Amino acid sequence: FFEYCDDLDFINIFYGDSLLNYLLYKSTDKGMMFAHSILLTKNVLTLNYSNAKFHYDTLNKLNIDLNQVHPKLLGKTIAAKVYFLLAFEHNVPLSFWDKSLEFERKFIYSNAYKNYYQQFYIELMPATSLAQRYDLTIYFWGKIFPHYDKLLEQVWGSDYERSKIFVANAYLELGQYQNGINIFNSIHLDKINNFRAISNSLYYITLSKFLLIDKKFTLALETLDKSIFISKSYNLPFLEQFAEVQKKKIVEASNN
Repeated sequence: FFEYCDDLDFINIFYGDSLLNYLLYKSTDKGMMFAHSILLTKNVLTLNYSNAKFHYDTLNKLNIDLNQVHPKLLGKTIAAKVYFLLAFEHNVPLSFWDKSLEFERKFIYSNAYKNYYQQFYIELMPATSLAQRYDLTIYFWGKIFPHYDKLLEQVWGSDYERSKIFVANAYLELGQYQNGINIFNSIHLDKINNFRAISNSLYYITLSKFLLIDKKFTLALETLDKSIFISKSYNLPFLEQFAEVQKKKIVEASNN
């Protein structure tokens, strides 16, 4: 249940707390890898450095062959580490990305995971976007898009629809407005609404960027206020920071 229903919107409340019980009953290396990656993300989102550092160090100490880990779990773990590095060290080294992407080839050519390797990309896409590795976001999308309709039928189908938020943002940040707005307008909101807080907060931040380009400053600020409200309501100061930075850009642009 826990591994299939990782409800990040309630990560600071019911779901995050219940993971401690999960660890009591599943203390295998892979079980610990799953739980500590979620708990790491939880504490990054709340900017709790001491707890986040504990889970980050625990993940690094696990004696586990990463080549034998499911692509979704490995992507989730790498993404959690990216969030930690972004929040507290403000830098994700190129060597970290290079090492992480080495697993991609092993998944593609693995008989065990050849039908699941796209989930590795899906878990990493939010991390690449927040880390401003827009080249990787677009690269991952290129790997997913040819199989998109089929992937939507999977149990994690909404995850794939959510990825469009990050693809649209990447195209916009790379100066490809039309590609970005096309992707953004194709998002089925009923699917990402299943993720409520985190996805909607990031959706509004991305929407505000398009509104800024269109010089709709008032609407852009109102959109960001929605993102900030969601972040405050769910105690997500890590995401709130991104909204505040974007809000400052819009205020400066409107005053020029």
